[in-house]
Amino acid sequence: MSLTVCVMGSKNIIIDINKFLEDSVYYPACAFDGTPIKFLGKLFSSYVYADYYSEINDLDKDISRNGLLGYKLSNSYLIEAEELFGLNWEKFIEINSDIYNKLRFEWNNPFAKIYSFERRASFGDCHGKKNIELLYIKAEGISTYKYLYVKNNITPKCLVSIVPGLGFGGNYDDYPKMLIELIKSNNKLPKYQFYDDQCGKEFYELIKNYKEINQYNYDRPDYNWSTHFTLAELT
Repeated sequence: MSLTVCVMGSKNIIIDINKFLEDSVYYPACAFDGTPIKFLGKLFSSYVYADYYSEINDLDKDISRNGLLGYKLSNSYLIEAEELFGLNWEKFIEINSDIYNKLRFEWNNPFAKIYSFERRASFGDCHGKKNIELLYIKAEGISTYKYLYVKNNITPKCLVSIVPGLGFGGNYDDYPKMLIELIKSNNKLPKYQFYDDQCGKEFYELIKNYKEINQYNYDRPDYNWSTHFTLAELT
């Protein structure tokens, strides 16, 4: 399946969305966290982020202010829900009302937007892929996975689980269980998992099928917080 999107009202761009999704790193409950791109940018060039609590103006400002180290933003464009899900936003929410009724914070002003980044000339292949594509969707992570991947019989190349924000973070308590069940219901599991220490416990029933191939230390002195990130491959 391909998408034709109009950029700034004039230029049409055709996207092979199936190919994009098959090669993608999927990161639900992501906020504005660039951690997967930071550590996996040499391996993957396509990323799908989903979070129901992000605002497009805040995202645009964050990307404009912070961006991606070694990359410049080359393009960005909005995509209609019908092109991604085959449904408009109202129908999407109606069908997934059982999930959206669980949300702890209000959900409004949904959007889907692609950001294209080009590696700067001063950075080489050892820094990361030449081009990075980020599809950011303001929607809940499980419903997004269901209608982007499961409905199209596609599995992302890598699934990211980092601080999913249970409880006071706005996510609902049975999120890990529901996500595991949904992923296992698909034809095949993602080839890779990328997760932090806590999610290694919360998602054990899924991660136990994987073998660690790399581990990364991550420290945030400003938050008095540190963790390990693990990249694991399906056995």
